[in-house]
Amino acid sequence: MLFFALGAILYILTVNDILKTTLSMEGGGFLTNNFSKLLWKISFLISGKNGNSKLLGKTGYLILTGIIIFWVGLLWTSLSLILVSDPASIISSSNKTPIQGIEKLYFAGYTLSTLGSGEYIPGTDFWRIITNIFSFTGLVLLTMSVTYFVPLLQAVIEQQKLAVQISGYGSNPQEMIINSYDGKHYQGLTANASELSLALIKHTQNHKAYPVIHYFHNSDRSYNIILELSKIHECLVILEHLVNEEHKPKESELRSLKVAFDNYFKIITQITGTKKQKDDLISSIKTNVLVSHNFIDANKEVSFENRGRKIFQKLVENDGWQWEDIQKED
Repeated sequence: MLFFALGAILYILTVNDILKTTLSMEGGGFLTNNFSKLLWKISFLISGKNGNSKLLGKTGYLILTGIIIFWVGLLWTSLSLILVSDPASIISSSNKTPIQGIEKLYFAGYTLSTLGSGEYIPGTDFWRIITNIFSFTGLVLLTMSVTYFVPLLQAVIEQQKLAVQISGYGSNPQEMIINSYDGKHYQGLTANASELSLALIKHTQNHKAYPVIHYFHNSDRSYNIILELSKIHECLVILEHLVNEEHKPKESELRSLKVAFDNYFKIITQITGTKKQKDDLISSIKTNVLVSHNFIDANKEVSFENRGRKIFQKLVENDGWQWEDIQKED
């Protein structure tokens, strides 16, 4: 009875986790999310916490493969435990004698794979029903895996497109601001603010539906999504708090981007458990180029709190980079 209870509980937990991960669109199940985080942490440590690591660049796909193996392993274990609970649950089709040990593990495996085999058969009607339940579960698992991973990979592509789009503004926040300025307005930023906001909102909702895309790391610093989002957010911080009044854009011109980032911070902190830094690193904002172009006074002293900036600094660190990487020129 103990083995049967353990197997039944594991089966219920696993099926619930798979259904929540693949159908809820509200994020992965508890087991799947924590398994993904564990694999990321292992890869992160093996790579030496280096964002340039090729291993980190492949970790997302390794995690996807791991999730399938994880689901199969949980279901396989649950059925094996249930079958072990009764010595006569499965019998040999040739001589009708009960099978034990590795044979039951083998029976559980090919039942979940829906392959079928005439070598072993359930011993009673009760065990025939149990076998049918797990066989249907295996079939549904394969179907749900396809329906889940196809849009997930599409979300990964959209994530990369957003990173490339932002990288086109410039290689660092100061360059982005200078490139977008036409003498009176930040046309490069404001004209595309709505389009960029919609892309960021879509990226955020994809994160909510498929949390695992957070672990699809790009080892190319120029197109890493976290670094690129950090750069464009740094632009907003500089424009709002540091540039001289005559160079400040209208608040309405970049409002949509600010709203989109607020939504992003809400979701990303829930998914990753990222907490903001205790200390505000405002002193690390580089403005030397903007000062030389008279966007900012050299002796200007500004003090402010920016929650989003603190969150990004933690995200950058947890992705294997340094905050100075968003200031570098490519």
